[in-house]
Amino acid sequence: MAKSEVIQDQSTRTPQTQASEAIPANPLEWVQQHRRLVSALAIALFAVVGGAWLTISTQQRKEAAGQEAMNGARAAFDAYNLPAAAAAFQDVIQNYSGTRAAKEASIALNQVRLVNGQNELAIVSLRDFIAGNPGQVYQVPASGLVGSALENVNRPSEAADAFLAAAAGAQVNYMKAEYLLAAGRALTAAGRTEEAEEAFRTIADEYPATPSRSEATVRLSELVKGAYSDGPEGL
Repeated sequence: MAKSEVIQDQSTRTPQTQASEAIPANPLEWVQQHRRLVSALAIALFAVVGGAWLTISTQQRKEAAGQEAMNGARAAFDAYNLPAAAAAFQDVIQNYSGTRAAKEASIALNQVRLVNGQNELAIVSLRDFIAGNPGQVYQVPASGLVGSALENVNRPSEAADAFLAAAAGAQVNYMKAEYLLAAGRALTAAGRTEEAEEAFRTIADEYPATPSRSEATVRLSELVKGAYSDGPEGL
């Protein structure tokens, strides 16, 4: 073969062709040739899997311990031992941060504060909790408690917004209706009568099977001066 033909033959060989020729047809042969690389990859994989398992196992133990501590705190609350309950809830929050128990304790602690009349402290704490995006299942009751605390300090317009936020996130009809009813009352007190009427009408028309419907119907009739019909068509 002429020299020019050899050069031409080499130039026509693609990088893929050259790479495929460099890899043995038998995978075991390749493994034998690259034992150190294979060993390093195996160790790295073991470390990743082992680390993930350890993290999951540790988190599970933390969750279980947090729930056990939470049970003790609830027992104190149910016994109306509020100082002990507040201290226990605080311990759960501090010692089991990131767990479901800690999120539940954050809500329960602020329930104690509302009972004790510490409304402003509860408002600040719950708003910080909500801002941390704890998840909808926790944001809904937290927003409802914010509404109650705001009502207690005579801030009905803000309370209404908190109740509406809770209603928007609630997944169960009776809870939606309950929060809408609270929002309607606060909206009425704040002079936002059109929004209050809408809240009561939503309960009466969309959630007729809930316990909140009776009060919503009465309050709606009062707002529209008796013009509301209790029939399926509303007004």
